[in-house]
Formats: sequence, C-alpha cells, structure tokens
Amino acid sequence: MSRTYDFTVFGATGFTGEKIAKLLSEKITSRYNGAFKIAISGRNYGKLEKVKATMDDTVSVDILVADVQDENSISEMTRQSSMIINCVGPYRGTR
Repeated sequence: MSRTYDFTVFGATGFTGEKIAKLLSEKITSRYNGAFKIAISGRNYGKLEKVKATMDDTVSVDILVADVQDENSISEMTRQSSMIINCVGPYRGTR
C-alpha cells in the first residue's frame, strides 16, 4: 500500500516534537535533497502552521490535524503515513 507521507511527526507543536520536525526537515534537505515527504501533526492547526513556518522551506511539509481523543483522526493520520514519530506527551510517570 502506498502512503502519502514518509514521516509524520505527531505532537509537532510540543517542545520535543518541534525540535524533531525541524531537524528532520533540515536533514532531509541536506542529505537526501528533499526526497522524502513529511507531515506534521497535532491538535491545533494554527500552532502547526507556526511550526511549519520555522522548518526548512525546501522540503514539502503538510499539516495533519489529529487528536488522541479522536480515533477517526488518528486512523486517518496513520493511514497516510509510512512512519509516525510520536512526540505526544505528557511524559512524566512513564518508565
């Protein structure tokens, strides 16, 4: 099955997710000449637009709105993505 996106950073508006999204776009540009398609995902479209604006603009980056409380949005995100990088917190209490 062909997927639209090679990588999706889920939770891209959080501290860790934003860092990973930026780094991923920079590495894809410098090492792979933009050969991969990226999506950033989270609950808030406006916040995702701000993250996208800080990413390397030579890489194709799309926005997917998804919320862990909405099973349909998660299913839609996973259907479109070959790899999900999950950065959704909170992380406290995890071991």
